[in-house]
Amino acid sequence: MAHHLAGAILTVLLGLLAATAAAVERTEGADLGATLLARLRAGDRIRIATGEAGTVEGRFVTLQDGEVVLEGPARRVRAGDVQEVWKRGRATREGAVLGATVLGLAGAVFGFVVAAGLCEEGQSCSPSAQLELALTGIGVGVGALVGGGIGAAIPRWVEVKVAVPKPSARWRSPSVVVGVSLAW
Repeated sequence: MAHHLAGAILTVLLGLLAATAAAVERTEGADLGATLLARLRAGDRIRIATGEAGTVEGRFVTLQDGEVVLEGPARRVRAGDVQEVWKRGRATREGAVLGATVLGLAGAVFGFVVAAGLCEEGQSCSPSAQLELALTGIGVGVGALVGGGIGAAIPRWVEVKVAVPKPSARWRSPSVVVGVSLAW
């Protein structure tokens, strides 16, 4: 009786495992399509990494019949083959942060030097902290504007996060480990 029960439990577990694997395979393309449609607009320049075709680049048109449709040149990539997706963007944010940091620090150092010079001349040192903060703030603001403007002129690829398994997980042969303990 115990052997039959263990066999039945093992059969149910293996059936559930197979059903889960099949469901993941069926929804993979649908998950990718929903993600791409939510994060891309028609006309966006994208780069797609696939397992067999390598890297494909073009303008995103739509997702149709489980395929990503690109133009310039016209291509179709099966959604199940997509491993990574990048979208062409600009380095505006990175430029603004870098500019704000560099000119903010320069403003702070300049403010410190000017404030120290005012204190040495026998003037009141009380406004020195406000002067340092003001020059630091001006440096941050100007740096962010200049850096953001420069960064806007620099194109870069931004990864579009999609729920696609990595190639090592996709092509690995399936393995099942089942432990059974019987006691009577």
